[in-house]
Amino acid sequence: KEEYSQSFRHLEFLSALSATIADHYPNLTIDAPSILQQLMDGATFANAFSFDPFKKHKAKLPASVPLHQVDMYNESLQYVSFGNIANKSHGVLDEALISQDLVAKASARCSLIHSSYLVVAEGMEYSDLVDQALRSKAFDDMSESETVAHQNSKTWRIRRHEYSFVNDENNPRFGKGTTRSVKKEKSALQQLEPLLISFKGKVDLKNPDCNIYLLEGICDNCVTDSGPKGITRIEDSKLLKILARKISSGAKVSVMAPKTRICITNTPLEPIAAFILCNLASIRENDKVLDPFAGSASVLLAASMISNSV
Repeated sequence: KEEYSQSFRHLEFLSALSATIADHYPNLTIDAPSILQQLMDGATFANAFSFDPFKKHKAKLPASVPLHQVDMYNESLQYVSFGNIANKSHGVLDEALISQDLVAKASARCSLIHSSYLVVAEGMEYSDLVDQALRSKAFDDMSESETVAHQNSKTWRIRRHEYSFVNDENNPRFGKGTTRSVKKEKSALQQLEPLLISFKGKVDLKNPDCNIYLLEGICDNCVTDSGPKGITRIEDSKLLKILARKISSGAKVSVMAPKTRICITNTPLEPIAAFILCNLASIRENDKVLDPFAGSASVLLAASMISNSV
């Protein structure tokens, strides 16, 4: 949503994360608002894309694409890290406390996040991805012993997406020409075979236990010291291949869309706005929520989806 994404995405996520951390660590000496302030000061966001329409690119920007959508494109996939948290919080909140599970839980309650991923490996060659993935043990749960019953093995699928390409005229970033190459997909999967053959579960293209993504054309210098108030613009240089594992999907706002339920008002609050309000309030487990609008109950529905104990 153009009206919300650039303005609220970081704040919604960090607010949700602060509430999630406060719930998970009830003995912390700081409360959720203080956690949020430290997250805002110490969290780092960096763009994975760096398309500049004013540079000479073989992949040209169609005239029908507004310039502000280029910024949205560049910010559509971002790295988030918490390496500065300890310094900003004087040791009260440490990066080690922000686990993968907490990030996944916070992402799942955010309306402006499509998905969150764990970066397993990155490099210029497929062999780099295989070596790093095997060493990281990120897929150990997929490579179970032969003695384990096969029906208990996790199903999986892998998807490949290609984005920025410096010298490839056949891969434009915008427009109807941005189709995937089946030939390149097959080639990539063949080169990832040393990793994939270790998986004991079956392939499930519809509803797998493990979603794996191969992302190609990602900037290799996505480093920034800026927090959520500013984002570093990254210049095109070498383009990485990234192997990532999906850890969470964002909130399913469509299930409470006004058209799917009875509303007594003609202008019910939009579901995304309802989730943003709840997350900015850092709603926690067992909180009491007052909906002052007395309309379509969007805020109450969003709150109940965030926590069934609200």
